Amino acid sequence: MIEDIILEKIALTYFKFFNKKDLLGISELIAESSIYYDWITVYSGKPMIVDLFNQKFNEDQDQVWHIDDIAMNERRKVFAKLSVMFTDKSDINVVKVFGFNEENKINLIQAYKQ
Repeated sequence: MIEDIILEKIALTYFKFFNKKDLLGISELIAESSIYYDWITVYSGKPMIVDLFNQKFNEDQDQVWHIDDIAMNERRKVFAKLSVMFTDKSDINVVKVFGFNEENKINLIQAYKQ
């Protein structure tokens, strides 16, 4: 039960850093050997993922991620349903799935666009 709260809090902190465009904060949460999947491509390793987020922050400067729902399963995966709002294009709905290693670092981020 306590571990559930810790992992959900880490995921919530990830979104807080993402909305602030805080690359250093995000980097602290992600494991060196992490993997990021989205509906376009796959990125492997913390440096590539942080670089991807840096590009996203520069391209979509006015985006805000709002968490609609968050839950965890027994396999240390946190699921978050999000509304992503932009000032210059249509909003989208996204589901992000986070996996964690033994040190409670994010080692998997999967993003699915609705």
